Amino acid sequence: MRFLLVPLVVLGLSLPLTAQAGTIMEASIGYGMEVAPDAGGIQDPSVMLAVGWTLIDIFRAQVGFAAAYPKTGGLDPQGQFQIRPMLVFDPPALPFFLRATFAVKDPFSDDRRIDYGGSIGWNFTLLDIGLFAEVGVLPIGGDTVHWLVEGRGGAIFTF
Repeated sequence: MRFLLVPLVVLGLSLPLTAQAGTIMEASIGYGMEVAPDAGGIQDPSVMLAVGWTLIDIFRAQVGFAAAYPKTGGLDPQGQFQIRPMLVFDPPALPFFLRATFAVKDPFSDDRRIDYGGSIGWNFTLLDIGLFAEVGVLPIGGDTVHWLVEGRGGAIFTF
């Protein structure tokens, strides 16, 4: 049950602010390359769906559900599932956002682990659809943590 601690804390801290909040959903695809301990390893492509709230017009609290799909030669040949609580700093006056991410890898198994990372990204609108692109540094792996530079792009839906 400890794997639920971070998402519950993020949710608990954000609930008092939801009267001023807007609901957000994101759908994204990410792909990356290992930079440590060995450079050049290719990350399996991942798909993430995230829900959250805009808080005080400059912060978003989100929980993402990410699945990496295995492919030949990937870092994790079995694939993996992650729950990713995230806090995003996105002031309207700046053209970019900063995202802090906690990744709970394989939360329903005995091998679960909590990792962390961060990214910088840009929001933009194309044909009245909110889109984003970001570059981040995130961990992945089993016994050895593989640090990745990951590119991720997707759509933002606000309600």
